[in-house]
Amino acid sequence: MGVDSASTWVSYSAATDSTTGRYVPYKPVSGKVPNCYGMTAKDAIALLHEEGYKVKVNGYGKVRSQSPQGNQAAKRGTTVVLELR
Repeated sequence: MGVDSASTWVSYSAATDSTTGRYVPYKPVSGKVPNCYGMTAKDAIALLHEEGYKVKVNGYGKVRSQSPQGNQAAKRGTTVVLELR
């Protein structure tokens, strides 16, 4: 299944069983922190910086939690702490 070529970001949407899923276009909402769960540090940092947030990273691997959480209202310039594992 293809992804909209005009989209800069995608997120993975798991299906009801563990063997299928798909990538869907992801468009950040202005004034809300992007949901970075499951992203690599590189992608999460790029997305958050693009949206005007500062970033602090703890750990290695993929994003397993973030504060403030994804889709919460936060002003540009807010520091988002990413916990990776």
